[in-house]
Amino acid sequence: MQRPVLAHAACEVFDAIRGAPSSPLPVSVMLTGEYGILDLALGEFYLLDQSILQAIIGQIAVSDH
Repeated sequence: MQRPVLAHAACEVFDAIRGAPSSPLPVSVMLTGEYGILDLALGEFYLLDQSILQAIIGQIAVSDH
């Protein structure tokens, strides 16, 4: 029964993209020095907003070229 949970998480991310207020969401991120950890993916809670998502999308666009 993970599909409803995944769909809900996707809707929360889409709401953040649209600019709706959101609560912290569990996401997996690559740590680059946070907590003294390098190059390790770790689940963390983030409060997603448009500025964070734009920064993430910008990093993806730059790293693809």
